[in-house]
Amino acid sequence: MIRNVAANLVGRALNACSRAVLLASLACFLAPGGAGAQSDGETPGQTPDQAQKSDETFTPLPFFWHRAEDAAEPDLSKLKSINFLTDSDYPPFNYRDGNGSLVGFNVDIAKALCAALRVRCRIAAGKWTELVPALESKKADAVIASISINARNRERMDFTFPYYRSPARFVVKKAARIQQATPTALSGKPVGVPAKTAHEAYLKAFFPDADIRPYGSLKEAEEALRTGELDAVFGDGTALVFWLNGTLSRGCCRFLPGAFIESRYFGNGAGIAVRTGNDLLREALNYGLDRIKVSGTYDRIYRRHFPLALY
Repeated sequence: MIRNVAANLVGRALNACSRAVLLASLACFLAPGGAGAQSDGETPGQTPDQAQKSDETFTPLPFFWHRAEDAAEPDLSKLKSINFLTDSDYPPFNYRDGNGSLVGFNVDIAKALCAALRVRCRIAAGKWTELVPALESKKADAVIASISINARNRERMDFTFPYYRSPARFVVKKAARIQQATPTALSGKPVGVPAKTAHEAYLKAFFPDADIRPYGSLKEAEEALRTGELDAVFGDGTALVFWLNGTLSRGCCRFLPGAFIESRYFGNGAGIAVRTGNDLLREALNYGLDRIKVSGTYDRIYRRHFPLALY
């Protein structure tokens, strides 16, 4: 569920009906009164978890980027504000809540970065097809909208570190005896996967002894698993996490341990886009990403927006 500008709407896996279902289910997981309570406009950079300290301990999420331990703080004296742009139709990353406020994972990350960099920010929403043109015409300083870091997108803009990756995951029935996501454990087992995708290619390359069964869509494969036609399904972890926690799965299934993020198959992740050559802002945002990850803010934001751990 990372989007490619060159392919326009590739990655919008949720249709209007499923988005409505997802928005309803998200209400169960998003903490009330957090950063999402603010509408579009300027924010002084308050982190969304400042008022929501938790004693719950989590296994730290991995860094999705290579972090230089000795990286010095960039000169931020010339950085007075950041105008972020996202869209509002891609839950749980960016969408409008019941009050019409712009909320989501990307929105909270932007706010946390503003706090870490101590700059004022404006976070606005536009149509998906208008985001990059707005960046190029200097109507926005940065776009945070789950845009894929790839060669074609780099022709139009520069990117920060990959602040997010959508891993590939296996799901099985809760009562399944399969406990590991290994070629041996899945040898001979019927495994569903969306046809003609990177996930199918990955299975063929690394799980050749599995009984690989391509389906027209991930939804079809999920239903085949639920009804017992399959022993496992392999697909996009972000999509699978909401199926597992939603009503369509009927509580049937669980993740197998292990997340797969091989870049040759699943890409380099999503980055924050800036105008080509804007090294000051790119380096500042990279520094901010390091700061919010080390402080634990990133992990708290991530876990707030995903009902089950993706990693």
